[in-house]
Amino acid sequence: MSTWTRPKSVPVPTVWSSFEGRIERNGVKNTYWIQEITDEYKDQVIQYMLEEFVLDEPFCKYSKISEDPDVMKEFKNFWSETLKENLGLVCLTKDQDGVTHVAGMNCTLLGYKDDEKDIATNLDEKCLRVFRTLKYVKDQSDPFTKFNITEYLDGMGLYVLPKYRGEGLGTALLRAREPMCRAIGLKATLTLFTSKVSQVLAERIGFKDLCTVDYADLEKDPGLMTFPNIQEHTKSIRFMYLLYDNTAVQFSLILSFISVNVVAIATTSVKGRSIFKEEEYLIPVPTVWSRFEGKIVTNGKRRSYWIQDITDEYKDQIVNYMVEEFLVDEPLSHFTETSNNPEVKEKFRQVWINVVNHNLGLLCLTIDEDGKPTIAGVNCTTICTIYDEALQAKGGGKIFNLFTWLKAQKDAFSTFNITEYLDGMGLYVLREYRGEGLGLELLKAREPLCRACGLKASLTVFSSKFSQSCAVRAGFKDFFAIDYDKLEEIKPEFKFPNIQKHSKSWFPLALKIKECPHGADRYRFLFQQFGPLSKAER
Repeated sequence: MSTWTRPKSVPVPTVWSSFEGRIERNGVKNTYWIQEITDEYKDQVIQYMLEEFVLDEPFCKYSKISEDPDVMKEFKNFWSETLKENLGLVCLTKDQDGVTHVAGMNCTLLGYKDDEKDIATNLDEKCLRVFRTLKYVKDQSDPFTKFNITEYLDGMGLYVLPKYRGEGLGTALLRAREPMCRAIGLKATLTLFTSKVSQVLAERIGFKDLCTVDYADLEKDPGLMTFPNIQEHTKSIRFMYLLYDNTAVQFSLILSFISVNVVAIATTSVKGRSIFKEEEYLIPVPTVWSRFEGKIVTNGKRRSYWIQDITDEYKDQIVNYMVEEFLVDEPLSHFTETSNNPEVKEKFRQVWINVVNHNLGLLCLTIDEDGKPTIAGVNCTTICTIYDEALQAKGGGKIFNLFTWLKAQKDAFSTFNITEYLDGMGLYVLREYRGEGLGLELLKAREPLCRACGLKASLTVFSSKFSQSCAVRAGFKDFFAIDYDKLEEIKPEFKFPNIQKHSKSWFPLALKIKECPHGADRYRFLFQQFGPLSKAER
């Protein structure tokens, strides 16, 4: 039995790849994306596998197992159980009406030592032969000892619908295993490739042979399957592998300025949502990045929350919260009386309008007494270039000038070898929801967002001891530090009267690089945490 479980930081679904097809139709190429097979697609995927895949795939086609209802029943049960792991991959596209369609699939699953040790004895003889044959080929080599692994990503069927063939979907589905494996902590993928077509695709992206068994040799064992005339199509079954160095790491860093901290988390790069082009995002907006229960028990129950992208219906409300409430609470704003300066408030309003319209901000929601979603907290995250442009605007006041000066003191881009990062321009939790741990959860939600969008770091100026404390508990480390007294000595114009009463100096912590956690007993819990929006939430 495997002890592996999916890390909490990797939501379901995550978009692992997005790309254009090769074929141009009416001057336009189809756009595709690859993600996990979620509940709304599972029945459809199983139907395609049972009704179409088994007719195409040589192992099934030449053995005629599709004609045996008992075998088909077992295959249905097998794929149904496999998809419950939420490791299967589906390739999706949209038609001209914006309707999403399944274009291809790869029924990937967890393979682990002894997972096939015992074959159920209550199956009929033909079913037993199918599973004995697959096990026989795998038993010709031991990947666990050879590669020093305890589990790997396996595959039990790759299928592309006929109307989408020629678009490179098969290759894309195989390639998508790599970012998923790296993100969830699997060091290898191995699959029995039974068709010369899939074998060629696997070779193209780097798969190598672990062992090969000719179909002709299988027929010599009376307890295994026979495949009349299959060698006209494919000569052998190839057990093939691809290793990943699994260098997925979580860099954590904070630019801490006593009460002013710039925090960064580096994450595994996974291409997906387009963050620089004015086009439809291929990572759905909203995506739910985290689900959790609050800390406070009321009438024997804890309130449930989820964190997702900021969508249009909440943007005006969020901007108003930031201008009218965040500026009153936030230390730099409070001690400079920014909230009393209409000109600077208007500048902040324009900045936050710009930030929320970039669709990278994080919103914490809960269900109110009337069963409707309501805002509990927000983190206005965005791409650093937008943030910089905002700071360059004239009339921004002392805070904008301070941020510009602070960022110039140390170059995060060269330090961490990055070209862009997820920036933050304010984290706010509504008063009635404080004490529930929302600030910490909003900071932690940056990691899966960065992973999905291909961003390797997030940096933010933290000006409150409360947000600094949340950042440290979320695993962030100091990048550099300067206290307010020292800041005033160096730059007298950056004086914040009495701010030390609120936030004191912090000692800078060393930069640490550590592997992302891959703890046990989290998989099912994770599925609940990062599932799609429920009907009530929509």
